[in-house]
Amino acid sequence: MKAIFPMAVILIIALMLGACGQASDPPETEEPDPTPDPWLDEIITVVDPSGAIHDFTIADLRELEPVTEEITRERDEGTEQYEVTGVLLETLALGLGINRESIQAMTLTAGDGYAVNVPPEVLGAHRVIFAYEIEGEPLFEGTAPLRAFIPDSEAMYWVKNLTEIALQVAPEADIQASEAIFFLETIFAHAEPKPYGDDDEAIPTTNLLEYAGDGDPILMFAADGFEKIEQRDVFADAFIVVSGDTAPAFRGPDLPPGMHVRDLVWIQVGDTSFYSAKRGPAVWDTTTSGDQTGVSLSLLAEALQLAPAEAYALKAADGYSVEVAAEDLDRGVVYIRESGEVAVAFDDLPRRADIKDLLSMKVGTGGEIITSEKDEEAPPSEGEDEEDEPADATEPAAEEPAEIDDPWLDENITVVSLDGETHEFTLAAIRQMKATSEEITRETDSGVEEFTVTGVLLETLCQHLGVDPARIKGMTFEAGDGYRVDVPDHIIADHAVIFAYEIDGESLVERSAPLRAYLRGSESMYWVRNLVRIELSEGG
Repeated sequence: MKAIFPMAVILIIALMLGACGQASDPPETEEPDPTPDPWLDEIITVVDPSGAIHDFTIADLRELEPVTEEITRERDEGTEQYEVTGVLLETLALGLGINRESIQAMTLTAGDGYAVNVPPEVLGAHRVIFAYEIEGEPLFEGTAPLRAFIPDSEAMYWVKNLTEIALQVAPEADIQASEAIFFLETIFAHAEPKPYGDDDEAIPTTNLLEYAGDGDPILMFAADGFEKIEQRDVFADAFIVVSGDTAPAFRGPDLPPGMHVRDLVWIQVGDTSFYSAKRGPAVWDTTTSGDQTGVSLSLLAEALQLAPAEAYALKAADGYSVEVAAEDLDRGVVYIRESGEVAVAFDDLPRRADIKDLLSMKVGTGGEIITSEKDEEAPPSEGEDEEDEPADATEPAAEEPAEIDDPWLDENITVVSLDGETHEFTLAAIRQMKATSEEITRETDSGVEEFTVTGVLLETLCQHLGVDPARIKGMTFEAGDGYRVDVPDHIIADHAVIFAYEIDGESLVERSAPLRAYLRGSESMYWVRNLVRIELSEGG
């Protein structure tokens, strides 16, 4: 027994030593595999400046030269720092045969439809990384398959769930001088928008092209500074969305979202420009004219490079037009009325220069130019002394015409002639025509009223229009409150028509001014007060 114990102890110690040796020298093990990227087959669409579409999978992008950058982001809770790995914009562009320096702007679109335009000043000052890893791990589901990072820029450009990248190079076409500016909201109001998408309405871009001549390519400018050049054939197949928070917007059902342009301010087609009075104040300084605030006409003409001229014609959608001297453009502002109409208002010009439903502004055509009510009288001609006696002191000086005391002299009356041409007359202009006075008798519930009206006959008005009164077989009178009445042929043939501006030698009262129609002996339904529009027709 004594001999066995020592041997047992030795055996136990040996086993213990062997066990200790194993614990201190473990066998070599392999490094664990990195987390596999579940988004390798996800597709990223890249639209190049020509409009060609290129599809890349995340696996494709991982084959390009990678870059890892340290990102710092300031948040309300503090500063975040992390590493991102992906591909640089210049690397992606090089694969498409595009020089990074030529890329003027780009649009980044997320899978949920969110899109942001990255303007030239951001692209020119910052690197752009399209990341597929953060801290060495594939992106999470809400961020995958790709995320854009533009270090030291606004986080609005750091688009997660990125699915489309649209690149644009600097436009090759120079901005031309404009011969005309059309106002988009007026075109929209007189078009027939159709449903577009789930909630919006749109008009075909061909509605705009009807107002423009040849022009290719077409330039578009957005409120955020984004500029886009588009080929005419692509533009012509698209739409202008006229409703919603981002209207007006360029879209097309067959165009990738990255080719869309939201918050349009200005479109140029050749020598024709289209301007959004809704978006313009977000880009250009506004000024006030009277009670209205908007972008001044002089600033608009300069910004849209309207061709120099002595005067410019402003035209409403109904054809009414006036011409304003170039030096008076800074007195006018373009604004949107509460009704949604585009309008222009002037300081110190007659009221007939203030146009509602403004359609266009063009280089003048040589018509009468409206001048300021406060303009000084013309100075004496050269060599003439204001204080010199007349050559024949015995000849009496010509009498100045008596000033007419009528508060409605600057009010406009629109006359649509037989050929559809619209003519605008102020009440002052109508008072310069041959005047006629007529005795009017009217039966009322309280008895017979008799009074004298003074104005112009229909025949006199026709003389100024160059129209034969015998051709007129119908008329429509419209009042300022929208009331309209059609006057048939037999009423016109049987009754004298007088457009009166005075009753018993006094100017009309406010509810009747600026003009009232009288057809002596006819039903009083045709005696329209507050007359602002007269339409002539050859139909009965």
